[in-house]
Amino acid sequence: GNILYDSMKLKQLTLTEAFNNSFSVRRDIYPKNHNSWHYHEQLELVMVYKGTGSLFLGDAICDFAEGTCVLIGSNIPHFWLFHNIDEGDTEASIDCIAVHFNADFAGSELFNIPELEEVKKTIKRAEKGLIADKAATGIVGSLFNQALENEKTSKFISLIEILGQLSSLSLAPIVGDN
Repeated sequence: GNILYDSMKLKQLTLTEAFNNSFSVRRDIYPKNHNSWHYHEQLELVMVYKGTGSLFLGDAICDFAEGTCVLIGSNIPHFWLFHNIDEGDTEASIDCIAVHFNADFAGSELFNIPELEEVKKTIKRAEKGLIADKAATGIVGSLFNQALENEKTSKFISLIEILGQLSSLSLAPIVGDN
């Protein structure tokens, strides 16, 4: 089949949650998981440590590079196109950590507490997709690694901390208001 055409067909992905976890965290070093139009119920939070490309999100396109952090809302069609990828390349050509979670992964009430008001607003704003450049430098970049490596309570707190830190950054919406 036509590679470009096949990659443009929209697929709904059902992300299998890690057994007994309310959210999933994975490290991707090959772009195989990203190269088709897809959408899913879970929000997607990605920190790019290595690699450049274009993110197609709804009817918008934005560039990403090392240090970019993106939060994609529920059920928004998207497609990560990494640049300069050789099909036969065995070297890791990208490095990113992807987190998938439902908006109520922490229960329906947690984000109603005053301390998490900004996080709740950020999750709501993610309906337009949110992007921050150079976010990997500093605390956010290391928190993603903690979310990947930690377990149980520490893993959960790492994700809450990431969302809290992102809420304090100037996150630009990707999709316009049209």
